[in-house]
Amino acid sequence: MSRSIMHALAACIVLSCGPKTPVHEPKPAPDDEAEDVQTYVQFLETMAIPPEVLEAIAKQREKVVAQPDPLGEAEYTFPDVHSGKLKNGLAWYVVEQDGLPLVSLNLVVRAGTAHDPETLPGLSVFTGDMLREGGTTERTAAELAADIETLGADLSVITGADYTLVAVDSISDHAARLLSLMGEMVMKPAFDEKAMEMFRQREMHRLELSHSDPEWIADFVLLEQIYGKHPYSRYDTTKQALEAMTREDVLSFHETHYAARNGFFVAVGDVDLKTFGATLEKAFGSLPRGKKAKIKWPTIEAPDKRRVVVVDRPGSAQTVIRVANTTLQGSHADALPFMVANHVLGGNASSRLFMVLREEKGLTYGCYSHVPMRVDVGSFFIETSTKTPSTGESLEEIFRQIDLFTAAEDGGGVGADELEATQRYLTGVLAIKGQTASQVSDLLIDRIIYGLSGNYYGDYAKNVNAVTPDDVRTLASKYIHPETAVVVLVGDAAQIKDAASKWGEVQVITW
Repeated sequence: MSRSIMHALAACIVLSCGPKTPVHEPKPAPDDEAEDVQTYVQFLETMAIPPEVLEAIAKQREKVVAQPDPLGEAEYTFPDVHSGKLKNGLAWYVVEQDGLPLVSLNLVVRAGTAHDPETLPGLSVFTGDMLREGGTTERTAAELAADIETLGADLSVITGADYTLVAVDSISDHAARLLSLMGEMVMKPAFDEKAMEMFRQREMHRLELSHSDPEWIADFVLLEQIYGKHPYSRYDTTKQALEAMTREDVLSFHETHYAARNGFFVAVGDVDLKTFGATLEKAFGSLPRGKKAKIKWPTIEAPDKRRVVVVDRPGSAQTVIRVANTTLQGSHADALPFMVANHVLGGNASSRLFMVLREEKGLTYGCYSHVPMRVDVGSFFIETSTKTPSTGESLEEIFRQIDLFTAAEDGGGVGADELEATQRYLTGVLAIKGQTASQVSDLLIDRIIYGLSGNYYGDYAKNVNAVTPDDVRTLASKYIHPETAVVVLVGDAAQIKDAASKWGEVQVITW
């Protein structure tokens, strides 16, 4: 089972949150969600799930909370966080949740793709995945997987730019046993060479397929172009890096980064706070103390003009479009209000970019803008795709919308009603995203990793609602730079180069 399926267990509490869906996919109707959950509960009955757990799930299903009125104000109080530290320096955080006998166990290691050696992009991902697939010194990968599956648990290892997450979602009765298995996996990895070679070949195949995906190509090239030599430029591994990675490289990365002082542990759900510290000490007390990883973040030179990069795919019927520039750190005081501003512009299917480019102009199936949070310098980027002949018109409209959004006069900026709708949405979404144990874990991990204030979520609604139309225009002008942005186009260069040249000197790349 995946982490998202485990969310379905607790979806009995708030069906309106539903299963996670891609941003381009419509949200299932409430009736469909109820049917999905009922089907899942029936499926659970075929598994070795204790009767008392099934009974708790059934009771929670009867307490379905309807989706909040879109015109009302959603209130959300982040639960109390308890913390402590093991003897080796591993910090831990616990949030107690009543209701369902479920728990989310998360080891977070500050070892993401930004920590990869410059010549071995993807080493962090390789190392993290081999924890799960390479077995331990005490059991094979198949045995480890079988033991975890027998306990009805979901194990995932996810590596992002700033950290790697080893997460287990399960019934709380099995927490102690699962903590022991997690500790074994993290502290006693076998890094079996045969398993490593099998994983390498799968990654080679995945990479080969990715090289024919225009969306993947666009994102790969975009990060290289806006970040340059910065560690955030590494979107994925390369064939050369995969061929060069050795078991010694993996061992070295693991020894350096998988250390008590370079990570922390988050447990949310049906957790016994009185005994948790001792249980975690038994499972992870032998993790080497080590030290916190430090990166000397390079300065990104501000560009002096807009750049247009066309990745040539002869005969392509569509053009994938990205427009981007670097912005600010996730811990910056402007990060949250700028997120609000971005959401008005392109955060969802009711935002300006989507409504104009899709609904009014019919140029694309969707157009969005994003401001991903990072420990160091983040980014602002717009993404869309369009038919090859409408590439120029789509770019024209994107830059027109940015100009209107940042303009102080001539009907520019953002209206009070438009902003208020966004604020209601953002505060309501937080209330939905902070329900299940896994969701609360994710929010708490973000707060710790990105150095957010201890009351970040408690003050979230107040701070979101404090943003004014003038703030939106000021922040958009400060952090969105169309005049020096990078434009990446993946499509038929022969057909789109002339239209692209209006926006800057065109560099054509053969992929």
